[in-house]
Amino acid sequence: MLIPRLFYVEAKFRSRENIGYGGLEAFLQVPKEEDYITTYKLLFYGIIVHDTSSDELFLVAPGDYIVLGRGYKQLCRWHSGTLLKRDDPLKRRYCTKGVYSGLGYCREHNDSLRAIYDRCFSAGGLQSLGACKRLDIAIKNRLTYVVYLVDYGIGLKVGSTRSWRLYERIGEQPHVVAVKLHEETSALKIRELEVELGRKPGLTERPKKRGLKEIIYYPPRKSYKRLLDTSRKIIKEIRSNTEINLFRVLPEIELTTYSRAENTVLERITDRKLEVINCWAGYLLLSEPNTNKYYVIKGRELLHRNSIEAIK
Repeated sequence: MLIPRLFYVEAKFRSRENIGYGGLEAFLQVPKEEDYITTYKLLFYGIIVHDTSSDELFLVAPGDYIVLGRGYKQLCRWHSGTLLKRDDPLKRRYCTKGVYSGLGYCREHNDSLRAIYDRCFSAGGLQSLGACKRLDIAIKNRLTYVVYLVDYGIGLKVGSTRSWRLYERIGEQPHVVAVKLHEETSALKIRELEVELGRKPGLTERPKKRGLKEIIYYPPRKSYKRLLDTSRKIIKEIRSNTEINLFRVLPEIELTTYSRAENTVLERITDRKLEVINCWAGYLLLSEPNTNKYYVIKGRELLHRNSIEAIK
């Protein structure tokens, strides 16, 4: 079986630029420092694929061709390796047992350190906070976590992650603009803050359905002003010393390519030769050779499943 395990991406600084004054507004006033936004590019190196017959990993790069299958069988997620720093994903080792829990782990690895981390940051309620306590005991202040806020056009979403993964994490989700709110060395404290903020009017941990096209065409200046005002109030309220720096993480290619792509599901594009193009906001962008057809499909439909039949 060929199992896509990871969309291999890395966020790199691109520029710091004015967010979009124009016309009379630009004529009447000089933009202030707060009117600038930092832009990062999400570099897409390819899909890391697991050949279960040899237990080897290899990279399917942009420009390569794949044939997708039905993806019925889901295998255990990556459960080993450090949480503390960036690793080489081509040197990982994956379990080939079937999934036992909703987190995506087999029975044997459902209580691994990575599973505890995922339970802390992905689950809800007491189960989440209990896992965060266990994570703090295991990590012992060797890791910094961050709470962030994302404007995705139709709303504001609060989230959390490891600090060193912030820009990649934002690049993995649909957004217009984002900002870091606070850092802590305690997973429990950062998750408690996330839960508290998510209950405030106008904020949520569970965003409404977000279409890529709506986000792509949403006015960045409108999101920027809303997020700037909201983040100022929150940072003052929680007494954080975090400096406000609004940013966005864009794909390497033009966003218009995503906007003209058909949002599809796995069953509609199986048994076809498709070119791997790009990855952004949790979607894989594919193209049908010798046509003008582009498709975007959510990563969760492909990853850790037997969803690739062949590499062409």
